[in-house]
Amino acid sequence: METALLTEILKLSVPQRLQLLEAIWESITPFPEAVDLTESQRSELENRLQAYYSDRAAGIPWEELRAKLNAL
Repeated sequence: METALLTEILKLSVPQRLQLLEAIWESITPFPEAVDLTESQRSELENRLQAYYSDRAAGIPWEELRAKLNAL
């Protein structure tokens, strides 16, 4: 990553960086095939998905988590 760009990003407040991170992530999620995962990462995602299916009440909705993060 370009050093000047990173320097500018780090000048943002934490909530602003979280918003930037969210915007970047949302620009990536429509293209899951473009994200290469290691076998370890794929296994971890499978484990988390199975945990979710086993106890759906253990998690919180994305909107709730987003609100908590934005409140930081």
